[in-house]
Order: sequence, then structure tokens, then C-alpha cells
Amino acid sequence: MAASGGAVENLGAAHGIYAFAVPPEQIVEFCRFLKEHPALEFDFLSDICGVDHYPETPRFETVYHLYSLKNKWRVRIKCRLGEPPHVPTVTGVWRTANWHEREAWDMYGIRFEGHPDLRRIYMWEGFEGFPQRKDFPLRGYKDKLNPLRCRGGRRRRSRTSPLTIYPKEAARRRRVEMTEVTELMRPEGEALNTKEVLLNLGPQHPSTHGVLRLVLQLDGEYVERVDPHIGYLHRGTEKLAESFTYTQIFPLTDRLDYLCPPSNNLAFALAVEKLLGIEAPIRAQYIRVMMAELARISGHLLITGALPMDLGAMTALLYAMREREMIMDLLEMITGARMHTSYCRVGGVREDLPDGFLPKIREFCEIFPNRIRDYERLIENNRVFLSRTQGVGVISATDAIDLGLSGPNLRASGVDWDIRRDEPYEIYDRLDFDVITREEGDCYSRWLCRVDEMRESIRLIEQCMEQMPEGPFQVDIPTIAFPVDKERVHCSMEALIQHFDLSAYGFDVPAGEVYSVIEAPKGELGFYIISDGSPKPFRMKVRAPSFVNLQALFGVTNARYLADMIAVLGSLDPVMAEVDK
Repeated sequence: MAASGGAVENLGAAHGIYAFAVPPEQIVEFCRFLKEHPALEFDFLSDICGVDHYPETPRFETVYHLYSLKNKWRVRIKCRLGEPPHVPTVTGVWRTANWHEREAWDMYGIRFEGHPDLRRIYMWEGFEGFPQRKDFPLRGYKDKLNPLRCRGGRRRRSRTSPLTIYPKEAARRRRVEMTEVTELMRPEGEALNTKEVLLNLGPQHPSTHGVLRLVLQLDGEYVERVDPHIGYLHRGTEKLAESFTYTQIFPLTDRLDYLCPPSNNLAFALAVEKLLGIEAPIRAQYIRVMMAELARISGHLLITGALPMDLGAMTALLYAMREREMIMDLLEMITGARMHTSYCRVGGVREDLPDGFLPKIREFCEIFPNRIRDYERLIENNRVFLSRTQGVGVISATDAIDLGLSGPNLRASGVDWDIRRDEPYEIYDRLDFDVITREEGDCYSRWLCRVDEMRESIRLIEQCMEQMPEGPFQVDIPTIAFPVDKERVHCSMEALIQHFDLSAYGFDVPAGEVYSVIEAPKGELGFYIISDGSPKPFRMKVRAPSFVNLQALFGVTNARYLADMIAVLGSLDPVMAEVDK
């Protein structure tokens, strides 16, 4: 506090997180104080969120969520900004702030003074307006006479866009705009007569795992710089959430990391439950954890097979998809859907486990450990896979923390942090499991971490089956929970009114704010929700781990060749629907 001249206001604690109001001109000083003070060490920046409080004044706000890996503490910093909104950048404190600040600029028009590369990150160049401002309409344009380049759902390119200028000029501008990733690393004494090339990898390429475009600056086959371009899949999840009730938002969360929807559902449900001050029944918590661990295995299986396929070994993917089909069958048995499950509800789950499910999942738990060993036998002695991944794409522990990595990508660099253990939620504190870490920080370590984590997920599922009690699967609060007995809806006027009222109008959530996180398959998945007391969130911000992890491309120290970028990108396991939220 003294470091900030006494200008910092303590806002107290809300849902276990202390908040501070800081003047914009002192934000860098205060952040550096929190990070470097030996008793605090808030070394991990989770998220930076823009908020529009229209029609209040001052109108805008930036919200910083910090975490101390040493002390297991979280803190929230808030800066109120007038118009035009501007605040100093904190990229000099945490490198991961780069993309977070670009997102706030793109969506809200908050200018971060001193930012090294402040330009749009989701919307295309030439887009007019800032989509997540309260006065920017949901339909995407302000009036019929000014469709903001979106007429008929098609984008009209700006005359100043690099897509419409001559190729040589576009290449020149892109070289100026590109953010440096790594200096050219060439063996001493080696001299090559090469020509500088600007190459687009994607957005339609089988090794980019979705609509991602990497603009690569090459000197021969050496990668000098890379500039990731995202936003091709942008669907405005956070903007849509402002017009949906809390129950209606669940299908939106399914479509973030669509490989692991139960995890997304769980993270959102926990955030809303904290605002309501309720907990799901114990049986529902066990069911949620089982679903979340099935989702973790499902997500890890895809990258376990896809990374070798990216590097030329297709058999592993065919094996992994065989087991992933078993998980899809289990999810379909529980929810009736194979992918977009929408199974969680605020206060519990949609319905109880069906008859015959437990024998099926026990059968899977008996079969799957041997199948994991099959993947290892296929890969661990494959000379091509090892040469393409071992010692490639190394990210040190310090760089991983500075870049905001989480999940297996962080633990593969030697950082022993897992939210399930360090900030336990649901019934994880009742379960026994190991946190898998590696020290090398390369592509191979990231692959191995996911393989071993699938074994731990099986252990967790088996413990859930042993410990799960009988009892209700939904809270008994008629103003929040749908009728448990669906047959009553057809014969009881009260149950029908309850069901209709919740479906059509939702339920009021007390005013307040919360930041709730879980250990999703990709890392820290967080939901920051501001409630104004209505049935719809005033602001919902998704801290998507794939979005943050993709920034690791800026921290790779030895990806020398174009082929190495394929291995690094695959090992980070991004899902572009989560990146382009």
C-alpha cells in the first residue's frame, strides 16, 4: 500500500478474493509491488477484463485477476476509466498481458499506453466500433444505414486492410507489425544463402487444429518470427451471455472447448452457485467430477493421437479415437448427447445417472489403462516422433509462468500447480490423485503429461464410484431448480408453472461479482461474472486456457524450423472455439 502512496482502496473480500481499487496512473507500480514483494509474490496473471458500466460515470473499468503460486492466494485489482478510456500497459510486469490487453482494446476500445503491439485481435482490420460496449447492439450494427461492413452477414474489406493491397506492400507491412518470437538460431560458423519468405500457415491447414493463421517470417527454413492471427471463429459468446438467462447460457459453454463440454458446464455452474450462496448436493458433486474426468480423458485422447499424426504417425490417432468413442457412448448414455451435453444445472445436474451406467463405466476403467500402454508402445520408441519432439519447443518454468500457461503445458515445465489440489472444489479434497509434472518443458514432456494424467483420471473416477452416496441430484429450491419429477409437470399446475417460469424468465441472482476457476483439461478455466440482481449477467468474461496457452508461441526458445512450429502448436493443444470465444 505504501508503495502506491496510500491511493489504493481496499474493497474487501468477495467469495474469498480480496479486491483493490487502484488509480490508473499507479496500476503498473501496484502490480509490480504485488508481484515482487517477497511475502506476496503474485507472479501469475490469470486475466484482464474490460467492463462497460454505461450509463454510469466513469464508464469503463479494467479488472485484473492475479494469483500467487507460492501462497495459493487470489486478488482482484480494479481501475475505473473515463472517456476515452486509457490506462498504462502491464506487459512489462507479465508478458501474458499482451493478448489480454489487445482483447480489451478490440472489444471495448480501452487503450493501453505503452503496449508493444496494440491492434485488433478478434475483429478484422477496418472494423468500426467496439462490439462489447453496452451501446453496441447485439445484432452487430448500429442502424440500417450503417451496417459496419456486416451487411448480409458478409465482411466487406477495408481499403486499408492488408488483404486488399499489393502482395509486396502487404509483406512489408506485416514485417513491421509482427511481434518477435525468437531470434534466428543458427549453428556458429554456418553461412546460408537464403531468401526471406513470408508464409501463411493456415487458416485452412490440417496441422493448425482449427481456423488459426500463423504468419511466419522465414529465412530459408529457419523461423525468425511468428504472428498468430485468431478470430476467424468468433461467435460472441460473452456478448450473447448478456442477453441470456443463467440457465440458457449452459449451451453456450458447451461450445467453448467442445471436446470437453462437461468441464465448461461445471466451471460456469460453480460461478453462479457462489453468487447464489448455494452448493450442489453431494451426489451431484460426485457425478459432476466423474463427468469432468471423462471430459479430461476425452480431450487428452484427441491430442495424444493428433500430435503424432501431425508429425506423420497416423496409427496412434486411430487407436485413440477407438477409446474416445467409448467415452462418447458413456456421455450419450448419461445425457442423450455425444458432444454438447449441457448436463450441469445451477444447483446440481439435469438428472440422475441412468440404470446400467455404473457397470459400463467400470468396464471402461478396466480396459482403458491397457490401452494407454498401447499408445506408449506405439510412440515411446518411435525415432521419428522422438526426434521431432524431444528438446523441441522448450519453455522454461519462468517463461511458462510469465506467459500465463496452465494445465499440462505449465506442469510439463516443472511447475507443480493443479487447481483440483491447490484450490479444491466440489469433492476433489476427498479424492487421492497425483499431480503429474515433468522438468524438460519440451513437446514430448507435454505429450507425456497428458498420457499420465489420463491414468490419474481413471483413479479419480473409480474413487467417485466407490464413495458416491445416494441422495438428491439437485437442490430443493423451487425458485432455482427445475422440477425433479418430470411426470409431475404433465399433471401438476404448480410444477408446470415452475418449469415454465424458470425456462422463460430464469431466476434472479444477487448483485455482486465472482471469479471462479476449475482445472479444465487445457488449464485454468475461469468465469468472471458481474451480476446486477437480474436473471441475466451484466458481464460475463471467460478466461479461456487455450487463448492464453497459444501465447506460448512467443516464449519458445528453440523452434528453429518450420516443421518445429507444427510440433509446438500441436503440443499446446489449442481448441480454436475456446480461443475465439
